Amino acid sequence: MNTPEDSDNRSDTPGQKPGGPYISPRLREKLQGGPEFGDDDFEIKPGSPVGMIVGIAVVIVAIVGGIAWMHHASAVKKAKDLVEAQKAAVAARADSIAHAQQADSLARIAAVNDSIAAVQAKKHGKTPAP
Repeated sequence: MNTPEDSDNRSDTPGQKPGGPYISPRLREKLQGGPEFGDDDFEIKPGSPVGMIVGIAVVIVAIVGGIAWMHHASAVKKAKDLVEAQKAAVAARADSIAHAQQADSLARIAAVNDSIAAVQAKKHGKTPAP
């Protein structure tokens, strides 16, 4: 016959209350403070050097990128300086041309004034001043 001990209570597992839910022995051991995870469970094990290779590659790419960025910045600065120098040269040439035109204009005005003075001097019988 079936006795209460033979029922589906699974009371044959030690430390389990009769009529309670079934708990696996490993889970019960963890819950009762059995062997816990030790330091060796989380120990870093020697593996493939992929991490180190990726790290070195990232550092190399960062260095090359930094050098390329510095070179680009230098080239941009040189180009800006060249444009500024060209603007200054154009401005100086324009200023020089303006001064030359002004001097030419003044020389023409002086020549016209001299010829007018010479014509007036001849009209009045005076000799023009050299």
